[in-house]
Amino acid sequence: MDDGWRNVGKQEHCPICNHTHGCTIGKLVVKCRRKESNRQCPDGCWLHPIPSMIISSPIIIPPRKKRVPDSVLAEKFTPIALHAHYAGKSRLPQLATQLGVATSALEALCAGWAEIDSRWAWTFPERNAKGEITGISLRLETPLNDGKGKLCAKGSRRALVYSPGWWLGDGIVALVEGASDVAAAYTLGVSAIGRPSNIGGIAMLAAILKRHAPKRRIVVIGENDRKSELHLQQLTPPHDPKCRACPRCHPGRYGAEQTARQLQERLHRHISVIYPPLPYKDLRSFLNAQNLDLADTVACRLAGESLRQGRFP
Repeated sequence: MDDGWRNVGKQEHCPICNHTHGCTIGKLVVKCRRKESNRQCPDGCWLHPIPSMIISSPIIIPPRKKRVPDSVLAEKFTPIALHAHYAGKSRLPQLATQLGVATSALEALCAGWAEIDSRWAWTFPERNAKGEITGISLRLETPLNDGKGKLCAKGSRRALVYSPGWWLGDGIVALVEGASDVAAAYTLGVSAIGRPSNIGGIAMLAAILKRHAPKRRIVVIGENDRKSELHLQQLTPPHDPKCRACPRCHPGRYGAEQTARQLQERLHRHISVIYPPLPYKDLRSFLNAQNLDLADTVACRLAGESLRQGRFP
């Protein structure tokens, strides 16, 4: 990782929780994904002072790298995203079938297909609150050896996923997690913005909602992704069985409620939170489970009308 951070692994366990994945070690602190402290990062990890036993050399703090302006990133990624979109437009029906969404929804997001960073992948532009493309998220054709199938183009800055005209229309504005859920919302005729992670993009969301949706109802759609009891029992330190939702046990609910709470504070208005009915994990799985002909079925229209009112049918 940049700036002296390194991932834990089999050769170097996390000095805080002793696990081999999910944590990172820096020059002065450890970002632990499991053991809580009084300092939490935006990605859900907790900061801990680095144990003296693993400091093997004098600490040299490198100068802080200058932040690349969004406008510079836009100059780099906009032509790449547009080329991928137009070059891969004929392949979008294939992705639409794979995801169970409408092709028109993917076209609205400027999704594409291209070889980026020596890998063939589906592409989704990510935009800041001004609409500038600051990065591209990738959905790999062939997952990596570690099973990961989603990543970002090198140099990307995580941002929001939305169509440039997302605010046109009426009904709720749904804040979902990830590009495929935005496509599912558009398939149902619901205005939506995709968050880059469960708690990511708060400042950008506040700015864009204040500008384009000052009077529309805003609904955060969370995910039913609670970890299994076996997983929770194996956590170190032990997980509190009375916990309602935290990054370790239920990141989807934790992220949805944190997003709603912080947006309420920034926008000074009520933000609703809803979840797909069980057993569906997210909005796209709910849509797929209906086995709909997306073009004209009554069930699809009813589902869309319910969501525009801020509830699931």
